[in-house]
Amino acid sequence: MGGSGQCGLGIGANWLQHAPMGRFLPLAAVALLLPLSGCCSLSRLFCGPDKSPWVPIDYSTPEATVRVLLEAIRRDEPSVVYESLAQEYCSRMKLDGVTAALAWQRLRDEVPGLHVVGYAEVPPPVRIADHGATFELDVEGRKLRIDVVRESTLTLTYWNPVLKQTQRIARQVVSWNTLASITGLDHADQDLSKFELKPVQFEHEGLPEVPLEHVQNVALQRSWKVSGITMLQP
Repeated sequence: MGGSGQCGLGIGANWLQHAPMGRFLPLAAVALLLPLSGCCSLSRLFCGPDKSPWVPIDYSTPEATVRVLLEAIRRDEPSVVYESLAQEYCSRMKLDGVTAALAWQRLRDEVPGLHVVGYAEVPPPVRIADHGATFELDVEGRKLRIDVVRESTLTLTYWNPVLKQTQRIARQVVSWNTLASITGLDHADQDLSKFELKPVQFEHEGLPEVPLEHVQNVALQRSWKVSGITMLQP
């Protein structure tokens, strides 16, 4: 506690320049600079991550996606943080499920107040278009910009017995027409169609094969995902 009555997190901002978990740099930067002077902020800091029941995970709207990201941060759930990120963002930051989990673990150890970022309120977007939106969040007096985009993805998840964890493969899709088709069916009493998913090729490094019973999910989906996290200058 400093002479001004503000409680910081006790880590110098210069640490960020050398942090190995720089893939989550904007979140770390906000957490490190939070003044945490209010009673609510101090309570959230010392009580640790939120353990109350989850709200439904929903990526159907820009606002819902930002809420999921914040809740995952607040609850210390790196797998959901990773799931909420757009594929383009993950490629740019060189993130996959394994590196995201490792980076998050190190970041959490170095920045114990990280979960406080997740308590920010979600305001209306400052910009919204058919395929993108921008939010500016007030996090204890700091401004955090979150950009979201609407993307189509093909995802496949399977159990990896060597790593003893679920592996998730996600690929952006420009058009569904190359991967799926719908054909109308003649039926006397019902309006029916047949949805067909074409063969999907995926890599499973380190495993000679993936048994069908190890596949947990295959999906084509349109959703809103986080494409950028930026701490704005005061």
